Amino acid sequence: MTLYDLMGVAPDADPATIHAAYRRAAKTTHPDQGGDRAAWDRLRLAHDVLSDPDRRAAYDRDGTTAEPEADREFAEAAGWVARALDDVLKRTVTEPSSAPWRYVDVVARVKVTLAQWERENYQAEAKIDTEQAMLRDIAARLSDAGERPVIAGIVDAKIRMYDDMRGKVKQTIACLKLAAKLVSGASYRQDVVWPTAGAQQLYGMMANPYAMGGTR
Repeated sequence: MTLYDLMGVAPDADPATIHAAYRRAAKTTHPDQGGDRAAWDRLRLAHDVLSDPDRRAAYDRDGTTAEPEADREFAEAAGWVARALDDVLKRTVTEPSSAPWRYVDVVARVKVTLAQWERENYQAEAKIDTEQAMLRDIAARLSDAGERPVIAGIVDAKIRMYDDMRGKVKQTIACLKLAAKLVSGASYRQDVVWPTAGAQQLYGMMANPYAMGGTR
């Protein structure tokens, strides 16, 4: 079954027809409507591919449905930006000690958060290098000539595990670098005049419902 068959449209269907077919199918396929998750995922894939001119052309040419590498990298980096923004908003709004969002540079905090995560991942990479070097030295010194060299096998498995960990950390660092690049041109207009003491107290109470007599 082709993606066109799945959508119930002809191979020469225009974007409007494809989107309309997707909306119709979503009413019964979406899991919230009692549909099957696998069927919903297939429908979403069909819509994503056929509604993107470049991906549709690739599918028509050779059946490729994979997302282009550049789009995938952008999506992953944008995901890190979203996580950084969520972290900033959580700290800004819910912590009584944080200033209201009008008086802090939200974008600057997002940039700082991304930079902090990048530093933490570089530190994690350095730790991986150190611990793997230790294991390699242990492996070189180890003599395990038994019928089933358990210790040597465990050490070798740990060395390979650190290779996998390093690859994931390097990928995260690359995503964070791209995320920082995506927000490099963003700015935020903050109020420069700090509110009066009474307003500060009110903002603190708004950020902390327990101060206003709220319950857990």
